[in-house]
Amino acid sequence: MELKPAASRMSATGPADWFTGQVWLDELGALPSAGIRALRVTFSPGARTAWHAHPGGHVLHVMGGAGLVQAAGGPQDGGDAAGGLGGRPGGSSRLVIQPGRTVPGGGLPDARRS
Repeated sequence: MELKPAASRMSATGPADWFTGQVWLDELGALPSAGIRALRVTFSPGARTAWHAHPGGHVLHVMGGAGLVQAAGGPQDGGDAAGGLGGRPGGSSRLVIQPGRTVPGGGLPDARRS
């Protein structure tokens, strides 16, 4: 078990090649030996992610606002996403728990889509 004070958590703005608008990434915890990370990702209104996938799966828990996800070529949906979906969520705050890494899918979304 590893205990860390809240002040020791990583916090950063989302990189411009992954996001449009203002996005904050706050690491809540990690188990590096298992390849698992937990992040709070906060999107300002209108912020979006680039297309991406979570090949190892992930849990997406929307903590505030709307959490939109979309499988490549499929319809948008709200709520929690199961592993393997490519997503581009809209403005909100969410908890993301994932094994492995996020794989970029290319292209930032246009402003007309959520």
